[in-house]
Amino acid sequence: IDRFPRFFVISQSTGRSRVREDRQLVDRCLAGDSEAWDELYHAFHDGLVATVRLLLAHVEWDFNVVDEIVARVWYALVSRDGELLGRFDVNRGCRLSTYLAQLARSEISSERRRRNRERIASRSGHAAAEDQVNAEFGEFLQALTPREREFCAAVLCGEDPLTAATFSTTNAWKLQSRIRK
Repeated sequence: IDRFPRFFVISQSTGRSRVREDRQLVDRCLAGDSEAWDELYHAFHDGLVATVRLLLAHVEWDFNVVDEIVARVWYALVSRDGELLGRFDVNRGCRLSTYLAQLARSEISSERRRRNRERIASRSGHAAAEDQVNAEFGEFLQALTPREREFCAAVLCGEDPLTAATFSTTNAWKLQSRIRK
């Protein structure tokens, strides 16, 4: 029983020192140290890729999406002179890897919203195209004679098989030929 609190304190202090090391690395990056950026990338890139793969494991997206999400996280860190990277707060007690994972979750959510908007837009686009086809078909039917409309509905569209049987072969051929013209 006495060991558990001591073990916990040791791991807690080790965790705090790692968080401080992460912040020092962040500060070096923000100061413009290119070696620090390399160090940051090499220390956290593989873990970030693994995290994104894990977060997307249940979703059937192609593998390029993982790379795209990871690239967006890195771009977000670099853009605007590292403004987002500068928001990493050691007082929250989490490692930089946890912060990067949260940024990845945010990017994944943005990607899901974007895909949903595209899916909805494509559905409404199909509905509009279908409405256009129906309107054009209605105009076409109005240009036909009543007998041609009856033939078109019964035979060509297959709406009334009983009426379709009343057209002779010659009559059907003539009506079909006129409708095509």
